[in-house]
Amino acid sequence: MKSVLSKVFEKHKQWLEIVGSFNVNKDTAADIVSEMYINVSNHLEKKDTSIIYQKDEINYYFIYVTLRNLVFDLKRKEKKVTYVGTEFIDDTGTEAYVETPDTYSKVKAINDWYENPEYLKMLENETNLDSFTTEKMHIYYLRRIFKEVYIDKKKLMQFSRESKITYWSLRNTLKIIKKQINLEYETRDTTRKDF
Repeated sequence: MKSVLSKVFEKHKQWLEIVGSFNVNKDTAADIVSEMYINVSNHLEKKDTSIIYQKDEINYYFIYVTLRNLVFDLKRKEKKVTYVGTEFIDDTGTEAYVETPDTYSKVKAINDWYENPEYLKMLENETNLDSFTTEKMHIYYLRRIFKEVYIDKKKLMQFSRESKITYWSLRNTLKIIKKQINLEYETRDTTRKDF
């Protein structure tokens, strides 16, 4: 096993270059290559197979896949980590007061927008869609799209095919919905701060 690891170590600079090609800084690349040596060692201990081909050739593909998987695992973990800047810590080492967005208020704004009294009345008379005015039909349409995409979790492309509404029209409608909800939230937020 030591001879296999020494053979792998002979190509140390190449392994660093491979990891660097995945857009990783030098320090992280060195850590990943070190982790690769541990993985190779564990692989050789657990499975009685060798990563050496005939006449002392290393299985480069095995090493490449190991390095690639380690980089992808690291990038996946980085997505889950949230970094906090030092600007929120004052000189005493305690956290300074930072106003965070009020999640309850945002959810309440979305619910209030969606559960518009006019829309709830329209749901009771859904068979009479032809009798709705243009303004009421617009209210109905926006909430119906919101329900299908956000509540029922339909993919936009799938919903476009099923409803025969163009993808771009649905996308623009979602932008209008987001603007209306943001407006609802901002008015709620400013009235709350006025007290």
